[in-house]
Amino acid sequence: MEADQGNKIKLAQRDQDSVGVMMGHETRLGYIEGRLESFATKADIKDLEGKMAVSDQRILTHVSEAIGKQTKWILVSIIVPFFVAIIGWSILFIQLFKK
Repeated sequence: MEADQGNKIKLAQRDQDSVGVMMGHETRLGYIEGRLESFATKADIKDLEGKMAVSDQRILTHVSEAIGKQTKWILVSIIVPFFVAIIGWSILFIQLFKK
């Protein structure tokens, strides 16, 4: 019974410590958010959002261009062997019909 009571006390202390740690984290986060709000104005934030949007658009443009190039190379790598085969068959048939 005393061991059970001791375990309950330890669990309660651990829970209380966890709550204290979480409150400490929330306090630090609130402090950091307050510092950020005092540091950056709304204009700064809008400017940063605009720069991020431009950066995202550039990335999308580069990615779409790269995908386009790769798609072209894939199509070329599929189509060229067919043309080579057709040319080879043509030469073969020409050689066969000459005799």
